[in-house]
Amino acid sequence: KALYARINEALAEAGVGGEDVFLGYVENGPEDWTFGFGRAQYLTGELKVPAAS
Repeated sequence: KALYARINEALAEAGVGGEDVFLGYVENGPEDWTFGFGRAQYLTGELKVPAAS
């Protein structure tokens, strides 16, 4: 909630009206990424999945 409010505040400071702000947040995992060539490199093992920090 705080992040959304701060984004809206910062945009308002830049002259963007609150009614013009649309934010969407979607979580995803390694299976959702591709770095080209039509392959999901984390799933194929071509790339190692980064460790969570």
